[in-house]
Amino acid sequence: MENSLPTLEGNVYSLGEIKEFKNDFKKREVLIETKREYSGKEYSEVIKVIADGKRVDTTMLLSVGDMVEIGYVLSGRMWTSPDGNEVNFTEVKAIWIEKKTVIASAPSQPAQAAQQQTASQTVSTVPVEDDDLPF
Repeated sequence: MENSLPTLEGNVYSLGEIKEFKNDFKKREVLIETKREYSGKEYSEVIKVIADGKRVDTTMLLSVGDMVEIGYVLSGRMWTSPDGNEVNFTEVKAIWIEKKTVIASAPSQPAQAAQQQTASQTVSTVPVEDDDLPF
């Protein structure tokens, strides 16, 4: 994975519908539930991540509850409405998604049978340069 990108870790909270636009452009919203500690308490946050273009195919392999790590970039632009008001759009765009799989401990280790360890399984990687945005 690209170490220079910021990452987001959490569980898939929901998977939106795949939306298709002109020129075969696709887009899907994925909500990721993360945990954050503040003043000794743990808080849950749900963050919307956009998978677009070829990255939508990656989301087809995900299910609600899956543990994932996502490399992302922030994307923003200004838009002027027909009545002249400027609006800012900011998105968290997935560049790569890594699905984490949970592997149960081996039964031959009774003291550790209740523990689980996490292993990484790469679902898909799409380089930043492969940007197929319609704008």
